[in-house]
Amino acid sequence: MYVRRGESLEFAAVQNDLLARRVGEDEVRRRVGARPLPLGENSIASYVLLTRSTVNLRDAYEIPVDRPYTLFREVDRNTDYRTRSMLAMPLRNVGGHVFGVLQLINALDGRGAVRAFSLDEQRVVQELAAQTARLPGVSAG
Repeated sequence: MYVRRGESLEFAAVQNDLLARRVGEDEVRRRVGARPLPLGENSIASYVLLTRSTVNLRDAYEIPVDRPYTLFREVDRNTDYRTRSMLAMPLRNVGGHVFGVLQLINALDGRGAVRAFSLDEQRVVQELAAQTARLPGVSAG
């Protein structure tokens, strides 16, 4: 999960079970949150925040060239990880202000193989994200 801080996005919460087993949770947070993501970059997270759009990708390394965003691969390089499927959506407060981005990576099937996020899963996650706007303490923007 990213939170907007001025003209950049910073990791506010990171969880990756596979990486945590390999390098430990503290190391995952250090590697993933190594630097803020400037909004001027054409990253998926910046696109989602600025356009208030949801992005659902089957393979984040095969984004069509006509899309206005690319995968920010530095995180994969820093973590020795491979992002495949991705679901990214804006986080809004009760006033509708977008204060962050929820980004889910690598949906798994029942055998543990990476698969795309379904439209049903996208709807459920959108509803959960909408519920966060109603929680006490959520950024008023």
